[in-house]
Amino acid sequence: MSSLVIPAVPAPATSPDTATDALLLDVPRGDLRRVLAYLLSPSHHQYAAIMDVLDNAAGYLTLAQVAEGLQARGHDATQTAVAARLDRLHRHFEAVRPDPANDFARLEDLRATRWRYHLTTAGRMVHRFWGRLREENTGAREIPLTSLQAMADGLGHLARDRLSPQEVARQVEALFLAHDALDQAMEASADHLSDLANRFNLDRDEAIELKRLLVTYATHVAAQVHDALFQAFDLLTDLRPRFAEFAAVAASQSRAAELVARGHLAAARGTCEEHWVQLLEWCRPVEGRAARFTRGLVLAIRPLHLNLRRLQGSGPTSLRSKALQLARVCEDREWGPRVSAAALGDHGWLKLTGWSEDGDGASWHDGPVVGIGSLERTAARSGSVSGSVARARSRSEAQALLEEAEREQAMARAAAIAEVLCGRAPLSPEAGRVALEAVTAALSSHGRDGMRSGTDRSRQLVCTVNLSADTGRLTSQDWSALLPGHQVAFHQAGSAAPARPMSGGTA
Repeated sequence: MSSLVIPAVPAPATSPDTATDALLLDVPRGDLRRVLAYLLSPSHHQYAAIMDVLDNAAGYLTLAQVAEGLQARGHDATQTAVAARLDRLHRHFEAVRPDPANDFARLEDLRATRWRYHLTTAGRMVHRFWGRLREENTGAREIPLTSLQAMADGLGHLARDRLSPQEVARQVEALFLAHDALDQAMEASADHLSDLANRFNLDRDEAIELKRLLVTYATHVAAQVHDALFQAFDLLTDLRPRFAEFAAVAASQSRAAELVARGHLAAARGTCEEHWVQLLEWCRPVEGRAARFTRGLVLAIRPLHLNLRRLQGSGPTSLRSKALQLARVCEDREWGPRVSAAALGDHGWLKLTGWSEDGDGASWHDGPVVGIGSLERTAARSGSVSGSVARARSRSEAQALLEEAEREQAMARAAAIAEVLCGRAPLSPEAGRVALEAVTAALSSHGRDGMRSGTDRSRQLVCTVNLSADTGRLTSQDWSALLPGHQVAFHQAGSAAPARPMSGGTA
């Protein structure tokens, strides 16, 4: 009887997207987070190139057409690799949807090579959002002040002119289009200008020039936005009772009103009363979004001024100046990586040519373990800098001075305690401080049967505070303390408390 031998199947190689697949284990199908996950993949550049080809296509593309589009953009990839990427974009990330060709006559025609691919709705939105972020990261756009003026003019026409429903719809559409353009341009502009102010690779002349341009631009934009905001806010406040009317007219003139009513499309801006309320809050002079932007724009001038002062104040030999020079060199495309590797690398000396004559050298992580004595760990010193170790200095004289000072302090406190117990009034400053320590400790303690007790710091003077109809008094040369409803008495620690409060210094 012959036996069946099953050949061993080699284990598949670990995919670079293994970590990304692990993130998607708990994400259900249809969740938007699946589409976002392709941006976290190590191969996100290849996925983004495929998404670019599909997004710019006029229709559906086959596998061969996607590969041709990638080659036209400078990406060399075989059809097998492109098919694998498209399959992952479809099955794992749900950013691409394949549709079989309609002109098939045999079952073999339904192979994936004949499928036509296009982006899903979520895939197109995520890809365009990522593309917009990459473009805006290069620099903030100029603030369109013409849009701000268009908003003010549109609100003026709605407030003063008698317009037909068609004209009202056109003014509302132009108003909210100008508002969207202005809001998108304002977004993150103040942060971008602050980043310009904190740049380290500016020399003195460039910093002065940038500061001049920024101050001129910021003050001009802030003044224009401030004046236009007050005008727009006043007009919107007057039009507040007519927000519902304008929204209804704009919605009635929409060609997609029935689709919006059935929930197939989202309503355009301005066709809902809530949109008008949001516009009113956006234009609010102090708390509004536009007002916060102008404040951020003006505040961006201060860090630039501080950076300029730092550049002017640092000498050519200062540590900060040397660090800035190293940072500027590390930004160089040709020499930057080699300089940073030589300056920060954990290896033997590496020349700027990129190789070392004696090899890379041993890392200190892999070196032998060296025992450090307890004295070296506590004192952070392994020996003298040069010469022999200096002899330890005798501490007998310092110890004698310390003991003498402690004796004087003890005698002064004993004299103050004796003065408090004698009942003299007013007390000297030192005796007053000692008595106040005991009174404070007594008032802070937990009482019992209407009586509280406490001691001073030396625990030699005991203060007893009892409830009474009288007012206790503690008098010193510089101050006097009243304790309504309490009686205060002092006695020496270890002796019995007096039956009545002492007459001197307290009552």
